[in-house]
Amino acid sequence: GKNDWFLPSKDELNLIHKNLFKVGVDGFGNHYWTSSESSEDGVWYQSFFNGYQSTADKNDDDDYSVRAIRSF
Repeated sequence: GKNDWFLPSKDELNLIHKNLFKVGVDGFGNHYWTSSESSEDGVWYQSFFNGYQSTADKNDDDDYSVRAIRSF
């Protein structure tokens, strides 16, 4: 019933990786899309396997997940 969910930016998702994943919080996949655009056709993604951030084409059929977060 909450309506304050959003797709995190690349910096926010990186903080999630650093503060939760690295200390053993489980349940994360490998790659997640962020809300941060890199260009008109590009978007940033975050690897939860190794912490790497990179860009991909928005129209790629890559098997990336999304992880919505709530405002706090």
